[in-house]
Amino acid sequence: MTRVLNIFSVFVFMIFLVAYCYDVSLNFQNFPIADDYEAFFDFNNEFFALQGFWEKVDLVFSQHNEHRITTLRIINLTYLYFSGKVDLALFRVIGLLFYISSMTFLYLEGEFNFKRFYFFLPIPILMLSFAYAEIYYLAMESLSHFPMIFFTIATIYTAISRKFTFLPLIFLFFGVFSNGNGILLMPIVLVGLALQKEFKRLLIWSIFSILISFIYFYDYESGKSVLSLDIIPYLLKVYPVYVGGIGGFGSLKLNLVLGVLALTLILFFVIFRKVHKKELSLTLMLFFYLLTFLIISIKRKEYGTEFLQRGAYLINSVMIFTLLYLLFFKEFLRPRKVENSFKKVSLFFAVIVLAGLAYQIKNYRTWIETWLNPL
Repeated sequence: MTRVLNIFSVFVFMIFLVAYCYDVSLNFQNFPIADDYEAFFDFNNEFFALQGFWEKVDLVFSQHNEHRITTLRIINLTYLYFSGKVDLALFRVIGLLFYISSMTFLYLEGEFNFKRFYFFLPIPILMLSFAYAEIYYLAMESLSHFPMIFFTIATIYTAISRKFTFLPLIFLFFGVFSNGNGILLMPIVLVGLALQKEFKRLLIWSIFSILISFIYFYDYESGKSVLSLDIIPYLLKVYPVYVGGIGGFGSLKLNLVLGVLALTLILFFVIFRKVHKKELSLTLMLFFYLLTFLIISIKRKEYGTEFLQRGAYLINSVMIFTLLYLLFFKEFLRPRKVENSFKKVSLFFAVIVLAGLAYQIKNYRTWIETWLNPL
């Protein structure tokens, strides 16, 4: 009977994935919105106006707001070279493909068994959410936030779990130059390698990180930051809301509750279960997103609470809850051999599917009201 349930779970995943991709693809139109103008058209005009090779390289690595989007620019120029045009619809699709592909590394990280695919099902149900609809509306955000997630998961997984030497360096490069929080990968993986006592790879990682840091911070203009003591009450107020952003648009109180729940679970796993000793890779991924929200909380203070529920921030909350499920699975579900009991597995499957559908319907309704019918 568990075999039938497994086949059904694969079927649910495929139907859910196809329906999700089809629905969001309806908005993959080839027209620029907001930052798309500067990120693609203004950049292309400036790039081809330059004559010198190094001037063009300098422009590709130049700062965009508070971060560098070199990865986006490389994809843009590569496509422009072969096709002779800019296709923002395709760029939105490429960004989403990066995001979906990151599930492969999560599947490997969780050491899931395809014969028990139902235990993996909560991950796509969590990750394929309409809560962050804003991201795939803008080509610039789609080609920065989605690849950032892919390269984050790929870098930490290959460096810490698989203990590769050079592949993580490639992922690191594109991660750092995908979005601003990419620079966090350097110290986080460094700590992980130190804990593993991988001193040879630690040395290689350190040298490469210094090189990347030099490129990243060369001629860098820092944005306004508020680091005074009076920011602490503000952080205590908004930080849990950011962490609980998976709740989507709507009530900040709901996101606050979810954020407190997530932080409590993280403390439980780290302090009482000491997961960093067994699941170092997952622990480092969690801390990456916790530090990301800390930076966002500080840097976005002047924008007020209306920025708390931007899709660009909600996506990081989605990843926190996804990683928490992975820890829950590896700490409790897999060791207890729950799959040997058909009743328990059926109950687990039913709860996940029903809760997932309710979550998606809620966010889809809000997405329609907020983005498609703003008036």
